[in-house]
Amino acid sequence: MNALTDILYGLSKWRLWTALAFNDIRMRYKKSWIGIGWVALSTSLFLAAKIFIFSNFSAQPLGFFAVYLATGFMVWRFMSSVVMESTSVYFSAAGWIKSEPIPYSTYIFQLVYRNFITLLYSSLPVIVTLIIFQTFTLKFAITFFPVILIYLLNAVWVGMILGVVCGRFRDLAHLIQTAMQIMFFLTPVIWVASDVGKLANFVRWNPLAHFLAIFRDPLLYSEYPVLSWQVVGGITVVGWIAAIFVHARFRKQVVFWI
Repeated sequence: MNALTDILYGLSKWRLWTALAFNDIRMRYKKSWIGIGWVALSTSLFLAAKIFIFSNFSAQPLGFFAVYLATGFMVWRFMSSVVMESTSVYFSAAGWIKSEPIPYSTYIFQLVYRNFITLLYSSLPVIVTLIIFQTFTLKFAITFFPVILIYLLNAVWVGMILGVVCGRFRDLAHLIQTAMQIMFFLTPVIWVASDVGKLANFVRWNPLAHFLAIFRDPLLYSEYPVLSWQVVGGITVVGWIAAIFVHARFRKQVVFWI
């Protein structure tokens, strides 16, 4: 089975990976009264605290900053969760991999779908924020679904590459998790680029900032970030080419590494 066949066959197993994703969520919140509602609650508490504190350090109006932070944190939470969970995706599925002849891409789709569900729940307080400050626009509605699709496409190739690479070199998982914690402060999630002077130039070189911009700019500025779409599009194409190569070359060796 070649790499593309593995991916398409894994995609056809959607009933399996959706069921596994829901089971992961049930197990994570087992015996919890609120259950997955903790995602929305924790997001709400985080946003309330950050908006209350950091809005005092921003030159932006409260409504702008609240929407800026809420949308940025929602997207960042999805991206960082995908990256960090991808480093151990095959270790988490070791029992299945060693006992069942299931396409390896199945476990990647399971990871992405699980985080997509979490994204939907974390979007609830963000939607409330948009309603309160009346920032929903037609341009944002038009770009919303393409943006979510591009996020999912990138999440898949990230999982395919990091799953294999971190399966072979385990120290990379710790390095990547540390790097993501640092990148949180280097990415305009809780700070606005226009408030930091010359440091704003760094944003142009931060690919994660462009992933935020394609979601946030139509909402806040009523404009399409052409440069950011070009950057994200290029990353998506290059990432998928690299993922298919890595998946084809090394996926059969994963079972010996986990």
